[in-house]
Amino acid sequence: MESYKIIAAYFSMPLMCSDAEPTSVSETTVPDAWTEPPLKRRKGTFMVGKNIASYTRSKRTDHISSDESSTDDTSFVSGSSCASDSDIATQGKDLVTKKLDKTEAATLKANLEKKLQHLKEEHNLEQFEDNPTLFEETAANVLQESNPGLGYFVLKNASTASAIRIQGFDYGDLYPTSKERCTNKTLIPYAVAAGVSHLLKCGVVGWHKEVIFTNPFFHDIRPVKGGKEGSNGAGEPLNFHQDMSFEYKKAPEWLSLICLREGCDPDVRTPVVVNRQLYEWVEQNHPEDLAIFKDPNAYKVQLPLSTGGAFVDPMPLLTGDCAKDATFWLRVHYDRIIPQTPAAAEAFERLKEAMKDLANNEVHLVDGDLLLISNKKCLHRRTDFKASFTGEDRLLIRSYLKRHDGLPSDGTRFMDPEWRK
Repeated sequence: MESYKIIAAYFSMPLMCSDAEPTSVSETTVPDAWTEPPLKRRKGTFMVGKNIASYTRSKRTDHISSDESSTDDTSFVSGSSCASDSDIATQGKDLVTKKLDKTEAATLKANLEKKLQHLKEEHNLEQFEDNPTLFEETAANVLQESNPGLGYFVLKNASTASAIRIQGFDYGDLYPTSKERCTNKTLIPYAVAAGVSHLLKCGVVGWHKEVIFTNPFFHDIRPVKGGKEGSNGAGEPLNFHQDMSFEYKKAPEWLSLICLREGCDPDVRTPVVVNRQLYEWVEQNHPEDLAIFKDPNAYKVQLPLSTGGAFVDPMPLLTGDCAKDATFWLRVHYDRIIPQTPAAAEAFERLKEAMKDLANNEVHLVDGDLLLISNKKCLHRRTDFKASFTGEDRLLIRSYLKRHDGLPSDGTRFMDPEWRK
């Protein structure tokens, strides 16, 4: 219990909104001395590609306050069908899930509304772009004070998880899903994304060149007839990819997906493939392919047509010298990853088949979800789905999160200041 008191005190510390270096959760790591209380475990199964893998469902009741005791903390661990507790300890938690109850969600929403109104009245801040740093720090402070367990959950999993899912948010009133921008009734979704970004030691960023996004920092993801990149098309499936992979080292560390409306198709999924597992598959089955994927001249990568469609400077499809450090840099459109040799083409075909087998197809996003995807640790895609093209279609908000030490120096949060519309 003493360790929890330390954690609770830590999350109650205010954020500094001045020129001084902020003292906040985002600038601190969890000391080794902070031990977690014993976990009560119960076994279950979930689907990983074509295999059944074990997971451990951990229900914590002894280190949270009484009003948090209903919070559900579920950890999914990818692996073989015979995964044991020792396997879980060594493999790490690739997809972790927490659910807010209705009281927690209502409290957080009310506190965010109050603080957003304060920002408008006291700082003339009506949108994120007016002062991104103040917006993020303020939102993170509200998250911490409203629900310390939520901040702790994000912080403790940020360095190990490939994806973090938090369910049960109340994002407020919505406009119908439409071809035009459709999520501007409330700033609450943006505040949640911005606050969690700060907890991850990141900031929300955008690109001038992505001219078809509905907003540079918070992108409406919804079906559009004949839709192009950025609108999520008309419901066709997407390939496994890393967002903004063609930006290479400038690519965001995290991707935030907020689900405002589930839509009419209950079968649409957001599968993920962990880069560590994909590297291990290649290493074990076709080790000769590793050198091909790491060769910056083995493939030519084309930019999105919306940004001109030029080829990027030579870049590898894989970086990292071992499985735990592996990052696969794949575009969503595979026809824009052009092999330069027959061997490179064959290797890429094998990789695509491996991703199908390794995929975790568990995630179906519903109203109130926040899915944080580690853009360097895993690849993700979206399955096909049925779109009605009515106001009830699936509606997400996507944001790109870049580590603080990689944010633009000019304070604009645009990663391509040289590009102007």
